[in-house]
Amino acid sequence: MARPRKGQGITREAVLEAALSLLGEVGAEAVSFRALAARLGVTAMAVSHHVGSRRDLFAALVAQVFAGVGERVVGDTASDRLSQLMTRYMARALEHPALLQAVLSDTSLIAGELQTLTDHLIAEVRAMGGDGMREVGVLVDHAHGFAFSAAAAPGLELSDYMDALGWLITALERENPA
Repeated sequence: MARPRKGQGITREAVLEAALSLLGEVGAEAVSFRALAARLGVTAMAVSHHVGSRRDLFAALVAQVFAGVGERVVGDTASDRLSQLMTRYMARALEHPALLQAVLSDTSLIAGELQTLTDHLIAEVRAMGGDGMREVGVLVDHAHGFAFSAAAAPGLELSDYMDALGWLITALERENPA
């Protein structure tokens, strides 16, 4: 493929947008610099120049998609805050299940916002009287299971998740009276 003329190149944002679209269409395994280059009308080297390695590409997608999920929330109770945090995360996970699958395949992508989110979840569970890690593990596993079920069987929506999340949080409150 010929090199684009000066001024007709691509941007990092264009590469990320194309990668997220391609990821949603064909899954993580099929996302390659060659496939992105073909979609963008440039060389694979041009794609690499803007995003670094394939892992760097996925890390940038995670940072972009999950931006803000780790921000603190305001609520009267720890269970309110926990619900808000998990709902914010699930909204993004439902929009991008293939990216979620990539994160679970390479847990080194859990950094930045996702690590901050985990820290806040642990703090809220501890505020409810739990030990943190065990309960957060249950909440996160439930969230991921729901996201993959929703991707496989369209029709499940965020409101369905919120109903189930409410039940789980109530169970946690009963098990760990503060």
